[in-house]
Amino acid sequence: MIAPLGAPSLREAVRWGSEVYQALRQILLEQGLSVGVGDEGGFAPAVASNRQPLELIVQAIEKAGYQPGDDIAICMDPASSEFYANGK
Repeated sequence: MIAPLGAPSLREAVRWGSEVYQALRQILLEQGLSVGVGDEGGFAPAVASNRQPLELIVQAIEKAGYQPGDDIAICMDPASSEFYANGK
Protein backbone atom coordinates (compact mmCIF):
# COMPACT_ATOMS: atom_id res chain seq x y z
CA MET A 1 0.00 0.00 0.00
CA ILE A 2 1.27 3.48 -0.81
CA ALA A 3 0.44 7.03 0.24
CA PRO A 4 1.18 9.88 -2.20
CA LEU A 5 2.24 12.31 0.55
CA GLY A 6 3.73 14.90 -1.78
CA ALA A 7 0.75 15.24 -4.10
CA PRO A 8 -0.58 18.81 -4.22
CA SER A 9 -4.22 17.72 -4.61
CA LEU A 10 -6.50 14.71 -4.36
CA ARG A 11 -6.62 14.56 -8.14
CA GLU A 12 -2.83 14.36 -8.35
CA ALA A 13 -2.70 11.82 -5.50
CA VAL A 14 -5.02 9.51 -7.43
CA ARG A 15 -2.97 9.97 -10.60
CA TRP A 16 0.29 9.26 -8.78
CA GLY A 17 -1.19 6.13 -7.22
CA SER A 18 -2.37 4.92 -10.61
CA GLU A 19 1.03 5.55 -12.17
CA VAL A 20 2.80 3.58 -9.43
CA TYR A 21 0.25 0.76 -9.73
CA GLN A 22 0.86 0.48 -13.48
CA ALA A 23 4.64 0.68 -12.98
CA LEU A 24 4.43 -2.13 -10.43
CA ARG A 25 2.37 -4.23 -12.83
CA GLN A 26 5.04 -3.77 -15.50
CA ILE A 27 7.85 -4.70 -13.09
CA LEU A 28 6.00 -7.84 -12.01
CA LEU A 29 5.49 -8.88 -15.63
CA GLU A 30 9.16 -8.22 -16.44
CA GLN A 31 10.19 -10.46 -13.53
CA GLY A 32 7.79 -13.22 -14.51
CA LEU A 33 5.63 -12.71 -11.42
CA SER A 34 1.85 -12.96 -11.31
CA VAL A 35 -0.20 -9.82 -11.83
CA GLY A 36 -3.31 -11.47 -10.45
CA VAL A 37 -5.20 -9.16 -8.13
CA GLY A 38 -6.19 -10.15 -4.59
CA ASP A 39 -9.60 -9.64 -3.01
CA GLU A 40 -8.71 -6.11 -1.85
CA GLY A 41 -7.39 -4.91 -5.20
CA GLY A 42 -3.67 -5.40 -4.70
CA PHE A 43 -1.29 -7.66 -6.56
CA ALA A 44 -0.64 -11.02 -4.94
CA PRO A 45 2.49 -12.54 -6.53
CA ALA A 46 4.38 -15.44 -5.00
CA VAL A 47 7.56 -13.85 -3.65
CA ALA A 48 10.78 -15.22 -2.21
CA SER A 49 10.81 -13.16 1.00
CA ASN A 50 8.91 -10.60 3.06
CA ARG A 51 11.34 -7.96 1.87
CA GLN A 52 10.79 -8.50 -1.86
CA PRO A 53 7.35 -6.83 -2.07
CA LEU A 54 8.74 -3.70 -0.40
CA GLU A 55 11.65 -3.63 -2.84
CA LEU A 56 9.25 -4.04 -5.76
CA ILE A 57 7.09 -1.15 -4.51
CA VAL A 58 10.15 1.11 -4.16
CA GLN A 59 11.18 0.19 -7.72
CA ALA A 60 7.68 1.02 -8.95
CA ILE A 61 7.68 4.39 -7.20
CA GLU A 62 11.01 5.23 -8.83
CA LYS A 63 9.93 3.89 -12.24
CA ALA A 64 6.86 6.15 -12.10
CA GLY A 65 9.20 9.11 -11.58
CA TYR A 66 8.68 9.75 -7.87
CA GLN A 67 10.95 9.83 -4.85
CA PRO A 68 10.24 7.05 -2.33
CA GLY A 69 9.72 8.43 1.16
CA ASP A 70 9.34 12.02 -0.02
CA ASP A 71 6.72 11.98 -2.77
CA ILE A 72 5.24 8.59 -2.00
CA ALA A 73 5.48 6.52 1.17
CA ILE A 74 4.93 2.83 1.76
CA CYS A 75 2.14 2.08 4.24
CA MET A 76 1.81 -1.18 6.10
CA ASP A 77 -1.41 -3.11 6.70
CA PRO A 78 -0.35 -6.16 8.69
CA ALA A 79 -3.83 -7.77 8.53
CA SER A 80 -3.74 -8.26 12.28
CA SER A 81 -7.09 -10.03 12.26
CA GLU A 82 -5.26 -12.92 10.59
CA PHE A 83 -2.96 -13.33 13.62
CA TYR A 84 -5.75 -14.89 15.69
CA ALA A 85 -6.24 -18.62 15.93
CA ASN A 86 -9.04 -20.09 18.01
CA GLY A 87 -9.82 -16.71 19.58
CA LYS A 88 -6.25 -16.09 20.70
